[in-house]
Amino acid sequence: MNVAHLTIDSDALGAPVLQLDVSDGIQNLSAVEANYLQTHQPGYVFCRVPVEDLATTGQLESHGFRFIEFQLRSELRLKKRYPVAAFPYRYEPVATEDELQTVQAIAAETFVDDRWTVDPNINAASSQARYRHYLEASWQREDEYLHKLTNPQTGEIVGFNSARRLDGSRVQLLLAGITTRYKGAGLGTILNYFVFNDFLDQGLRRVRTHHSGCNYAILNLELGHFQFRVVQTFVVLRKCYEQPHRGSS
Repeated sequence: MNVAHLTIDSDALGAPVLQLDVSDGIQNLSAVEANYLQTHQPGYVFCRVPVEDLATTGQLESHGFRFIEFQLRSELRLKKRYPVAAFPYRYEPVATEDELQTVQAIAAETFVDDRWTVDPNINAASSQARYRHYLEASWQREDEYLHKLTNPQTGEIVGFNSARRLDGSRVQLLLAGITTRYKGAGLGTILNYFVFNDFLDQGLRRVRTHHSGCNYAILNLELGHFQFRVVQTFVVLRKCYEQPHRGSS
């Protein structure tokens, strides 16, 4: 069983965060846990398990892991460009530190229903820091994109999107958001029109995304409006550990 240390999550939480890969099943979870406790002293460990794999879920629950989120993986094959001429916006890469900070501020008011924001064992500051760090990473990494949607008349950034290029013509959506005062006005749909057209310009036609089962707005947008196809569902289980007291030296 592979155990991965997640640097961004760990920095945001202030304690090591680990992800367990249980795709090949679980062998001797007690020994695996003892090893990662000794090696990493984690504060938070989680794994993603296919919904139908009740045996693995049961083993994890017997070791103190608890359900925290239902996730869907969905995919869309882009076949056409979307009409955007009627929408007075610009879609372009985030270019400066100030623009990055604006996008991060939009993210802070956008994400309210993922497994970090709903977890009573994680404070709001850690959840917001996690998104700030992930957006900054997307801005810096060569295989990821961070774009802004701007009103050219006012210069206001009204939305953003991040994504990661995979192999061939595949791309994975990461984070996206619309500023609060435009929510409910259809701007999320318009943002995706620009996003998908940009993918097509880069030869990217197969779009993948993961989202929380309680994010109804995204479910309705992606599955309903854009006809994403669900290809896999997961439960996410996590276990929190009390951090050892570290006295001053």
